[in-house]
Amino acid sequence: MWFSEFDRVSESVRKREFQLDCPQIELTPKDVANPHRVKGPGSIFIEGDQLKFKLYSASPLPRPKDGVDAGELVPESHRWSFRANDMAGRTWTCTIVDPEDEVSYCVEPAGVIVTGHLWQVEGRYQEPQFRELRVMIDVPGNFDIPLDGSTQIVSKNNMTGLESHQSRRDSTSVEAAACKIVIQKRDAYVRFMVSADEWLPNTETRLCEAFKFLTARQTWWEALYFAGPTEEFVKIRLRQKLPKEPRLMPPLNDRWSRDYWSLFVKYFDFVSKSDQDAWHAISAFLDDVCEASIGSFSLLGLVLAVAIEGVVKLTHQASEILSGEYCEAVDRLTEHVCEWESFAADTANKLEVYGSLEKRVRGMLSQLKSQRAKDRLVALEKRGIIKSELIKNWELLRNSSAHGKTAVGLPDQGDLDRIDKATALLYAIILDAIGYQGKYTDYSRRGWPDDNFSPAAAHDSLAPRQDVAPPDINTQSDPAGP
Repeated sequence: MWFSEFDRVSESVRKREFQLDCPQIELTPKDVANPHRVKGPGSIFIEGDQLKFKLYSASPLPRPKDGVDAGELVPESHRWSFRANDMAGRTWTCTIVDPEDEVSYCVEPAGVIVTGHLWQVEGRYQEPQFRELRVMIDVPGNFDIPLDGSTQIVSKNNMTGLESHQSRRDSTSVEAAACKIVIQKRDAYVRFMVSADEWLPNTETRLCEAFKFLTARQTWWEALYFAGPTEEFVKIRLRQKLPKEPRLMPPLNDRWSRDYWSLFVKYFDFVSKSDQDAWHAISAFLDDVCEASIGSFSLLGLVLAVAIEGVVKLTHQASEILSGEYCEAVDRLTEHVCEWESFAADTANKLEVYGSLEKRVRGMLSQLKSQRAKDRLVALEKRGIIKSELIKNWELLRNSSAHGKTAVGLPDQGDLDRIDKATALLYAIILDAIGYQGKYTDYSRRGWPDDNFSPAAAHDSLAPRQDVAPPDINTQSDPAGP
């Protein structure tokens, strides 16, 4: 059922004309101790770039007894779940809703008008029509992408009865992670259609991640269709638009290269191995860099430096694993230094001065047992993946950005070069991690020439190190979630 309606639903969302009249809407509190539910007719609609609802209820909306202080996360007990039935007999749900505090009152009939925002809605028919496993997502935007598949257009002249035939290139297809993916370029959006024998978890997220890496642009879906052996549904989720286009350049500038979609496939294969519901950690770093590129060069430099450090720690081993003998030597050195007579002396200011100093010394020496990001970058240099000048540039960019030594005013040529070389370093780390071999754009050289990326040594393990926890900046939930 949804398959034949998806085009119409998606178009209404893109044009911001989506609206559903619902004979029944119900808000249920997440707090199990609160049995009160708010019911009544209403509507689901789009206002600006927000998906909202309006509910006409005979009873007021009860507010939680305990308030939430400023700066405090809203607890689960303060939230509501949303369920609505539209005129076509479909059910729309949203798991987390925060109704607005301001409530309007009706006189005839007596009651209240409750409004609120929906971060997404999921629509299902009561009797779904099951199909083969298929996922479709529509990503809004005018993307300039290479296509090799054609659609035949036949038009007939009513006066003469003659037919004219035209064709246009508007699609391409690839295979990745045991899925067949068809990419269609349409007016103001790109559609991804995935079919597979077995369900790949979070397919819609992995598609957006790979497309974002390929284009270096905002690539989140607003309309989704899913069909499987036992269920069929659509989801609607409005994308929060960036104030302006990012300055970040894509890893391959030549969109006519035959390696263009090969790069998409490699990244999709890589992130599809993740079993997390959220974005892959590398994709989260890339998203941070993309958004930072809208701002100042100093902000972009700082985020780029952090992203390089985070990505290389997640994907690459250092040149050698620290031996147990080496670690024992560091421990003996630490104890030797801490046997300094001033640390051991029983003086009145020991805790105030020397106690603090001893703690800092132990902390500094303990870092000798950890593998730095630079160690991993040097390992890549030894394998011929990157050049030493990119490591030096990263250190300069990282130190100046982290310690507030960035230039004030318009960027000069040196600032631009540092950003470009850092971009080249980040992409080289990722290209090696995903096992890509082919054409890429080398931003470390003036003119941004295309080159061939071919690792000179055997590929390292792609799995993140077990002893290295991903930084908190990487662990984000659904990027378009509440």
